[in-house]
Amino acid sequence: MVRFIFLFVLQAGLISMIWGQTATDLRFENISVNDGLSQSTGRVVIQDSKGFIWIGTQDGLNKYDGRSFTVYNSDPLDTNSMSDNFIQDITEDEEGILWIGYNTGGMDRFDPDNEIFTHYKNRPGDTTSISNNNVNHIYIDRSGTMWVGTVSGANIFDRKKGSFRRISLTGLDNSTPRTNCFYEDRQNRFWIGTAGFGLVEYDRASGKIVNQYQHDPTANSLSSNLILSILEDSFSEFWIATANMGLNRLDRETGHVDVFVSYPDDPGSISDNYLFKIFETEHEEKILWIGTQNGGINRFNRASETFTSYQNDPNDPFSISNNIIFSMTASTDGTMWIGTGGGGINKFSLHKPKFQHYKYPGNVLGNFIWEIFDDRQGRVWIGSQGFGLFTFDRQSHEFNHYLFDPIDPESSRTYNVMSVVKSEDGTLWIATSMNGLFRINEKKGICKNYRFDPQDNTGIASNNLRVVYESSDGTIWVGFNGGGLNRMDKDTERFTLYTRDPSDSLSLSFNFVFSLYEDMENAIWVGTYGGGLNRMDPNTGNFVSYVHDPNNPQSISNNRIRCFFEDPEGTLWVGTDHGLNKMDKETDRFTAYTTKDGLPNNVIYSILPDQHGNFWLATNRGLSRFNPVDLSFRNYDEEDGLQSNEFNTGAYHLSESGEMFFGGINGFNIFHPDSIRENVFIPPVLITNFKLFNKTVKIAPDSPLK
Repeated sequence: MVRFIFLFVLQAGLISMIWGQTATDLRFENISVNDGLSQSTGRVVIQDSKGFIWIGTQDGLNKYDGRSFTVYNSDPLDTNSMSDNFIQDITEDEEGILWIGYNTGGMDRFDPDNEIFTHYKNRPGDTTSISNNNVNHIYIDRSGTMWVGTVSGANIFDRKKGSFRRISLTGLDNSTPRTNCFYEDRQNRFWIGTAGFGLVEYDRASGKIVNQYQHDPTANSLSSNLILSILEDSFSEFWIATANMGLNRLDRETGHVDVFVSYPDDPGSISDNYLFKIFETEHEEKILWIGTQNGGINRFNRASETFTSYQNDPNDPFSISNNIIFSMTASTDGTMWIGTGGGGINKFSLHKPKFQHYKYPGNVLGNFIWEIFDDRQGRVWIGSQGFGLFTFDRQSHEFNHYLFDPIDPESSRTYNVMSVVKSEDGTLWIATSMNGLFRINEKKGICKNYRFDPQDNTGIASNNLRVVYESSDGTIWVGFNGGGLNRMDKDTERFTLYTRDPSDSLSLSFNFVFSLYEDMENAIWVGTYGGGLNRMDPNTGNFVSYVHDPNNPQSISNNRIRCFFEDPEGTLWVGTDHGLNKMDKETDRFTAYTTKDGLPNNVIYSILPDQHGNFWLATNRGLSRFNPVDLSFRNYDEEDGLQSNEFNTGAYHLSESGEMFFGGINGFNIFHPDSIRENVFIPPVLITNFKLFNKTVKIAPDSPLK
C-alpha cells in the first residue's frame, strides 16, 4: 500500500549550550565527603610543588593524591597537630613548607615531609606575635617576604626569627583595618585589600601608603570598600573583587574604575555582586574566572565584556555542585579545582573537549539517535527514537523538525526513524520501526509512504523496518525486525522478499536484519541480529551464512552483526556484540579483537576509517581508535566530550571531508580525527604510603620511617 502525503517542516529553534544566564558546556566532577573529603566547604584549594592538591575545609586539612585523601585534624593532646580545624588560607613557600591560616587558631607552619605543625598565635601584649588569630590571607612576594592578613590588620612575618612585624597603615586614621588580601603586580607595586578602607597601594621600602582607592559616589571610583580578591591578568588589566558591589577594573595610571554588577534582566551580566575570588587560567586560553557567593562561577568574555555563569542544576549531575565559590586553582595537568561552600570540591578539564557534543534543545527523545549523515548543503540529517526526522544546520546551528502527516502532526513525533539513505538524485529513503518506508522528494515537499498490505505480494513485507540501504546499481534494500529482507525496484516500485527457509541452505539465515553493506565485488552483506552473517549474490539471490561455532576459534565471534567495513585490500571488518572481526574472504576465516586486546567494550556499533588507516569504533564504553597495523587501541569516553559512553547501531557517518559523525543516547558528536589532540602531560610518580605487615607506618621519631 502506498500513501501520498505532504512534508511539513517545523523550525525548532537554535541549538545552544547556554540557556538564560547559566551555561552547561562544562562538565563538572564533584568530590564530596563520600569520597573521603573531611568536610564539604572548601575554603581554599592549592596544588603544591609535588603535585598534591591541598584543601582547607572548616573541619580539617586534606591532602588529595587524585585517588584518596589524607586528613589532618586538630588534636588538643598532640602539640604537633594543627592549631584549629577551620582553615581560611594555605600557601606553599619555596622550600615546600605549607603555611596555614585559621579562623581562630592563628597560623601554622606545616612540614609535609615530617608531618609536624608549628604554631604561631597572638600573645596579648607581645607586638612581635601575630596581630590576631583570625587569619584571612598568607602571601609571599617575589622577594620572599611573607605577608599575613588578619581581622586586626597586616603583618610581615620573619620566618627565620619566627616573629611578626605589624603594619600600621598610616593615613587610614592610624587604624588597623581588617586585611583580606595582598597582591604584587608586574610593576612590583604592592596592593592591600581591606574591609571598610578600600584598596591600598603600599610602598614596602618606605612603609608608607602611595595610593588609597575608596568608594566615592560622585566619581568613577571603586564600587565598594570591602575588597576580597585582587588580580592583574595576562593583558595587564587590574581586577578587584568586592564583597557587595560586583567586580571592578582599575586603571592604575588614571585611577578610573569600570564596574561590573549583576542585573537580573541581563543574562550577560555577572551573576552575583558578592565576589570571593578572581582567578586566571593559562591552559590553552587565558580565561578570567570569578567566584561568587550565590551565583556560581563566572567566566569573563573579554571580547564582549559579558559573563557566562555556571550554576548548580539539580537535574544535571554534571553541573557545579554548589553556587558558593570560595576558591579556585589550576593544576599542572590542566584541571580546574573549585572549592565550594557546602558542595565539596568541583573539578573540570581546562583542555578543550576533544569531541564537540550537540543536542536537540529541550527534547529527550530527539537525542536518542539511530541515524545520522550530512548532505552537501551543510545540513546534518538525524533519525531519532520517538521524535522522527530532523536536520541540524552546521552554520546557523538551527534545527528543523519534519512532520509526515498533515492530518495528525503529533503522530510523526512518535515515529522511530531507524535508518535513512539519500540517493544521488536527492531522494530520501526513510525506514521507520512502525510506519513503513518513506520516499521523500524534498524539493516538491511530497513523499510516498510504503506500508504493508497483506493483499499485495509485491509490496513491502512489513511496517517494522530496521535498515534501508542503496547499492551501487540504485537498488533499494530494506531489512526488517523479523520480516526478512526486501529488494525494491525503484522504477516499478515492486518489492522482492527474502526470508529464512529451514529447508533451503542458500536462504537468509535469520529474519531479523540489522545491517547491510555492499563490497567491492558487489556482493551484499547482510547482518542479522542473532542469526550471524550472510553474503548474498544479488544475481542469484542465494545466501552463504557464517555463524559462530564455539568449537571453531576461527568462526565469527558472535551472531549479532551490527556493522561492516571493507578496507582497500578487500578485507572485510565486521562489528558484532562480541568484538571486532577481521574476515579473510578467501579462506572464510575470522580473527576477533575484544576487550582482552584493548577494546573498551565488545559491542561494536560502527566502524569508520580515517585518512591514516585507523578505524574508529563506537561501543557501549565510548569511542575507540584502532590501528589495524600494530593492533593498538586508543579509547575515549564521556570526559573527552562524547555525547555518552553508549552509542547506537547505524548512527554513524563519514563525510567527504573526513569528518566523523556518531550518534547515541544523548545527542551526537562531530569531529575530524586530525583535530584530536592528546594530553602529553606526564604526572610525577610519588610514594604516598608505606606499610609493614600490611599496616601503614606513620612518620614519627620512634618510627622506622623517619
